[in-house]
Amino acid sequence: MPVFVAYIKADLENVGSASVDVASATLTIDVKQGQSDETRESVTICREDEVPLDGSRGIANLVLSDWKASCSVLTADEFTTRFKKKKQALAETPRPVTDEDSGSWVPLVAFEARGLDVVRWRLREGDVSVRSTAGYPFEDVDLSDGDWADYDVEADAPVALSDIETKVELVR
Repeated sequence: MPVFVAYIKADLENVGSASVDVASATLTIDVKQGQSDETRESVTICREDEVPLDGSRGIANLVLSDWKASCSVLTADEFTTRFKKKKQALAETPRPVTDEDSGSWVPLVAFEARGLDVVRWRLREGDVSVRSTAGYPFEDVDLSDGDWADYDVEADAPVALSDIETKVELVR
């Protein structure tokens, strides 16, 4: 099954890490049917949602019955297991963004799909959690406007992500 990875790129200021809790986050994606140009925008997917697949013992986190398509959010461990013999793909294992990644594309979330392509990840409030370089956690971070800023009172320092971009790529 194809695996799509959602990447993020941002300029970071006093950000120690930015990550997605794939176990519980409800993510918003745009999908395209695998055999046509039909698309659906702003489809939500959450790893906590487990839908049985018709005619199979498997489950998925998103099932589009009319498309005969499904999609699941992968943990980093599942991604690593899936690509254990493909070193080039392992470089795309989802991980948190760190202060050293400022301005670079970082793989943040992976999706395994059947019968559809994930074509866009739409950032929404709460998708990404942020910790300052001093370790202060920020919740309900909203990156949807392409910029986010707050202040770490304990460290007396601004914390920001700016010029935020996302992309989704097929990983083989």
